[in-house]
Amino acid sequence: MDLNLWKEAIYHNEPAFPTQVRDHRPRSIIVVLPQESTLYCIADASWKSEHEAAGIGWSLYSRQGTLIMQGSSAIASTNSAFEAEAVATLLAVQQLHRLHYKNVIFLGHPQSGQAK
Repeated sequence: MDLNLWKEAIYHNEPAFPTQVRDHRPRSIIVVLPQESTLYCIADASWKSEHEAAGIGWSLYSRQGTLIMQGSSAIASTNSAFEAEAVATLLAVQQLHRLHYKNVIFLGHPQSGQAK
């Protein structure tokens, strides 16, 4: 059920007419990771509206890009996509803390700026 909700929300949030935007961000995560970091975690949320549940997911990687573990879930409705992203990151932090991971860098992505 969580996977279906995640897929549906991603499909719903895809723009009807993709636009080409020049991306000036680094092409490799290694470029932005501090030298002492051996692990990084990417958390994300898929949000439709404040009246529907959101899908969240996170993935933990080694510095070399090897997937170590991941998690996903549906969460109660939130007021905004930004709040859903924050909950996704919080739940990833809590899970990795419970598993005694240390020195993990958490990465996010800029919001698209689209009002929902």
